[in-house]
Amino acid sequence: MRVAVAGAPGRHVIQHFGAAHVFHIYDISDGVINFVESRATLPVCQSAAEEHDDALGRSVERLADCQVVVVSRIGPGPSEALGARGIRIEEIFGFIDQAVQRLAKSLTERSDKEQAE
Repeated sequence: MRVAVAGAPGRHVIQHFGAAHVFHIYDISDGVINFVESRATLPVCQSAAEEHDDALGRSVERLADCQVVVVSRIGPGPSEALGARGIRIEEIFGFIDQAVQRLAKSLTERSDKEQAE
């Protein structure tokens, strides 16, 4: 599963979707976490009002190959735009590495439970 985590440049804390300058991309498979890349983006909240929809569209397009986006918070517009692409949103606050580990553990537990049923 490909996961995008909103993060601040030079920091390791998860950010609000609209404030993110960068998304860190990870692949998670069978509890194994692999960092793929960091993708810079224009923060939606910092774009001019007339450019807001374009900035949101570009951000969503940059994450189109991801199944999950992890943020500390997200507004209804970005939430709907990601949902329309089938991208699940996880609101987790804290350090990126801890959030990705929690998500990987949750995915593994969910998979184990589904296999047992």
